[in-house]
Amino acid sequence: MVSGMQKTPCVLPARLRCFALVGLLASHALVSCATEPVYDLAAGVHIDEVAAYQAIERPLVVDGEEQVSDVPLIQKRTTLLRVFVSTDEAFDGGPVLALFTVGGETFEVALDSLPAMSQRADLESTVNLEVPADLVGPTLEWSVQLLQEDAPGDNLDARHPAEGVASTTIEGRANVLSVVLVPFSYEADGSGRLPDLSPGRVDEFTTLLMSLYPVSEVRVEVHEPVALDSALEPAGASWGGMLLRLGALRESEAPLDDVYYHGIILPAETREEHCGDAERCLNGLAAPNGGGPGGLGSPEGRISIGVGFPDRIFDIAIHELGHTHGRDHTPCSDRGYPPSDLDTDYPREDGMIDAWGWDLVTGELRAPGLSSDLMGYCPDRYISAYTWKALHVRSAVNRSL
Repeated sequence: MVSGMQKTPCVLPARLRCFALVGLLASHALVSCATEPVYDLAAGVHIDEVAAYQAIERPLVVDGEEQVSDVPLIQKRTTLLRVFVSTDEAFDGGPVLALFTVGGETFEVALDSLPAMSQRADLESTVNLEVPADLVGPTLEWSVQLLQEDAPGDNLDARHPAEGVASTTIEGRANVLSVVLVPFSYEADGSGRLPDLSPGRVDEFTTLLMSLYPVSEVRVEVHEPVALDSALEPAGASWGGMLLRLGALRESEAPLDDVYYHGIILPAETREEHCGDAERCLNGLAAPNGGGPGGLGSPEGRISIGVGFPDRIFDIAIHELGHTHGRDHTPCSDRGYPPSDLDTDYPREDGMIDAWGWDLVTGELRAPGLSSDLMGYCPDRYISAYTWKALHVRSAVNRSL
C-alpha cells in the first residue's frame, strides 16, 4: 500500500501555473495558463504517531505530542521516518500524496489509499520515507503533510507539526567503526587453509555491521595472511594462544586506538569435521569484555578471533566484536551459560530483542520477542535497544567523520 518514494522539486498545493512564451518575431509576450490539480490537507485522515528507525524504533510524536526517548540517533546515517495513520468516515478512500520536508528538501510519496489504522507489524500500513544520510545532522528538521486533490484543507490532524517544522535532536556524532580482518592460514595439518575473505564477502560483512552498529560508516580492511602452526583444538588453550598472537600483531603494527582486529581461522573444511564428538566446541574468543593490559575499554582489548566456516563466519565476528565493545552474553532459553558470562541487566530472560527494529539491509521489520539479541546464541539474531544503547556509549572511542 505504501509504495515507492521519489525525490522531486515540488510546489504543493498546486495552483494555476502561468508561463510566458516569448515569440521570436513578436514584440510582446504570449501568456499561457495551464490548470493543475489543487492539493490540500486530506479530510478524515489523522497522523497518530511518527517514529524514526536507524535500527531500533525511536518514537518522535504520539497523538501530537513530542516524545522523549533514550534510543540514540546517529548523524549521517540513513533514517526511516514512519508515519502511523488512521482514517474516519470523512476519508473518501482515494489516493493520497504524502509531502515530507526534511532538512529543507521536499519529498513526495504517492499512495493508492490509506488504511483504517496503521499496524506496527505491517510496514505497508504506514507512510514511510527513507531519509538520506547526508540530511541527518545535529538536528533533523522535518514535517509531513497528507494531501488529496481538491480537499477542503482544514484538517490539521493530517499535518505534523501544525505549522513550521519539527526539530529532533540527533545525539550521536558522525563516526566510523574500523575493523581489520586477519586471516590465519592453518598450517598444523599442512593445508595452509584460509577463510574466504573475497571482496564480495567483505562487502557482505561491512553491510551487516552497518545494519547493527550505531555508527555512520564502517571501514573493513583485510590483513595479509598470518601463519598459525599450532593445532586449534575444539576447546583448549590453543584458542588463548591464538588470541595472544593477534594481540601481539596489533601491538606491533600500532594502529589508531579505535581500530578493532578480528582474526579468522579455518581449522577444518566443516564445523562438523572440526568439532567431531567434542562436548564443547568453541566458535570464537575475545578479550574479556574488551579489557586489556590497560584495563576495561583499553585499545589493547580490541581483539577477537573466530572460526571461518562460511555459514557462521560473520555472525561469529559480530558477536565477538560485541565482546570487545564490553558486552556480556545475553540469556538464551536453549543455552546454559555460567552465571559469570551473563549480562544480568539484560531486560528479557529469553534473550529476545526488547523493541521494534528496522533492518537497514533487508528493509524488513524486526519484532520484539521474535528475533534474538546478537550477544546471545539463539537463532535469527538482530540487535536490541539495550545493546544498541550500550554500543552507542562505547562508540565514543570511534573517530569522528
